[in-house]
Amino acid sequence: MRGIEEKRIVIVGAGFGGLTTALTLAKDPAIIHRGYDIVLVDRSSYHLYTAGLYEVAAVPRHFARDEYLAASVRIPLSEIIRARAVRFVQGALTGLDMSRRHIMLDNKGTLSYDFLVLALGAETNYFDIHGLKEYSMPLKTADDAVLLRNKIESIAEIKPSLSIVIGGAGATGVELAAELINFLCVIEREKNPAAPVCRTSVCLLEAGLEILPGFDANTVRRIRQRLESLGVMIKTGIPIIAASKNDITLKSGERVPYDILVWTGGIKGAHTLKSLGLTLSPKGTLVVDDYLRVPQGDGRIFAIGDNAWLAHPRTKRPLPATAQVAEQEARHAARAISRVIRGASLRRFCPMHTYPFVLAVGRKYAFADLITVRLTGMSGWCIKQLVQLKYFLFILPWPRALKLWWRNMRLYHSND
Repeated sequence: MRGIEEKRIVIVGAGFGGLTTALTLAKDPAIIHRGYDIVLVDRSSYHLYTAGLYEVAAVPRHFARDEYLAASVRIPLSEIIRARAVRFVQGALTGLDMSRRHIMLDNKGTLSYDFLVLALGAETNYFDIHGLKEYSMPLKTADDAVLLRNKIESIAEIKPSLSIVIGGAGATGVELAAELINFLCVIEREKNPAAPVCRTSVCLLEAGLEILPGFDANTVRRIRQRLESLGVMIKTGIPIIAASKNDITLKSGERVPYDILVWTGGIKGAHTLKSLGLTLSPKGTLVVDDYLRVPQGDGRIFAIGDNAWLAHPRTKRPLPATAQVAEQEARHAARAISRVIRGASLRRFCPMHTYPFVLAVGRKYAFADLITVRLTGMSGWCIKQLVQLKYFLFILPWPRALKLWWRNMRLYHSND
């Protein structure tokens, strides 16, 4: 798959990190003028906007059919790279030959590289908890989110109220809990408008001592208060040790019944990474140096995002698996490749002291920490919409970005 003397930069993975790397490289004059072929590889033909998955899970079935709903978070890569100096190859990474500088793909043979960026994301980690994988529902793909929505509505048709347990109180678990308590109460009110109170139960479980591990104490306190005001039950400090068809067992011995169990409690490196012959962290992610390079890669292999492990120089803790971190690492990796090509010296990756975030917690209400200012409630929700619009404008032509943003605004808030 390589032309005569062709120079190529290969990015594997079209998530937030991989896509940002490709688009940043495509705008770099040093890359373009030197004739480098920028190739983006992914097993899927679309970019998954994972930040919208919890919203997809709470859109009423009568408001959007499955295909239309899934399309709100599946953005075709053909639309993104159109008129850009990026080539897309669909395939799954199956191997790496560092001596010959090429990767193996499941359906495309081999693909050579001069520089390689690994951005494969992560997989759900069930921590070998008995029954958890068999009986819980993950929230990693558009199909997961649509399946969760449909299962909720199917059970709601035959039961007056539902009990949902969400394992893992990180950002995904918190946003999902807040969205589902509203969604379920809307369903309940539609079935029985005369009911005085919503009897639906959403229980958010966290093995750690508090929800949102890694967030500052004031943010955690305020978001916990918001969740409890919505009716979300929170249990912390008690890990799940087993799951069965109808309930889970906590380490305390308590058994918690459920109609639906959702697991958002952890991630690990993609299983493909084990076959590459690279150094892995205990969670199966790629260990990188201060320049985001894989040590065995002769300075030509970078790893970013959820599939990379790097400790923060101040806290000595691994960087969080968030889109903000992935995008910062992506831009650094793109600049590093450009500097090598131009013969300039590399610069160390400097993670931010703290990262901005926006957390939606039910209806048109969000907490937005932009480092310099914090906004709560409707103003925070407006910031969330602007953050989403900014990202769509980065990856798509502005007419398509505006159309997608407006459609999703109407779609996701159909039950607010």
